[in-house]
Amino acid sequence: NGEFELWMDVAGNENNCSVKMFNALGQVVYNENILVSAGENMVKRSFSCTAYPKGLYLITITTGEAQTSRTLIIN
Repeated sequence: NGEFELWMDVAGNENNCSVKMFNALGQVVYNENILVSAGENMVKRSFSCTAYPKGLYLITITTGEAQTSRTLIIN
């Protein structure tokens, strides 16, 4: 259905968290900075991929000093 949820573990991080999505050409197609409240452990974001063309995408999540990347394939 083109929808997915992204859960981020932000425990112990009282800074901002950022989510970026890159297309296969390395262009940023989504960018969001998320304010993490004190004492917050998990942050959830819901995404709709219906506006994006089919292809391979890279999602990068940055919290404080940590960074995680995952691939997303839109069929």
